[in-house]
Amino acid sequence: MVVNTDVLIIGGGPAGSYLARYLVKNGFNGDVMLIDKKSIIYAPIICGELLPSENLLKPWIGKDLYNVLLTTLRETLRREFIVNEIKWLRLVINDHDIGKMPFRTYLIDKAGMIRNVIEDAINGGAKVHFGVTAVKCVGKGDGYECLVHDRGGGEYVISTRVLIGADAYPSIVDLGLGITSGFRLRT
Repeated sequence: MVVNTDVLIIGGGPAGSYLARYLVKNGFNGDVMLIDKKSIIYAPIICGELLPSENLLKPWIGKDLYNVLLTTLRETLRREFIVNEIKWLRLVINDHDIGKMPFRTYLIDKAGMIRNVIEDAINGGAKVHFGVTAVKCVGKGDGYECLVHDRGGGEYVISTRVLIGADAYPSIVDLGLGITSGFRLRT
């Protein structure tokens, strides 16, 4: 069986879910499909990874990237997803207290935030399928084909004009299309 879509996004984490929502909410004229190998949208995850405040990165990055980050933060980070606000960072190296500096960032309910973004994407018309694993992707004519397995044991091909690998390293898209040579130790 072959399923057709205009855009296929592999990976339903922060990047893939946000892109699906962005496309359907900003007038993309075509079908958007997001697949993820996890069988549920997102289980509860409390995450302390860097989710910066609006001004944290401003002095360090270009204006265009800053504007993209600012839009992303404003559209996704709502008060209900903030578990704790971090105001200071203490740097300790080998048991030596190096110092304290202002570092405003957030501890977030990542699962809740991603679920919300995915629900927005679905409400905007994106087709989202969990429990679907991309096995191999290849270029085919002016598009791409990905062989996928679903959690029920089914196997089928998704044919698409645009393919986005938002899955973690090593990306199935990267491996299948040979986009990069992967990470190597430099000596």
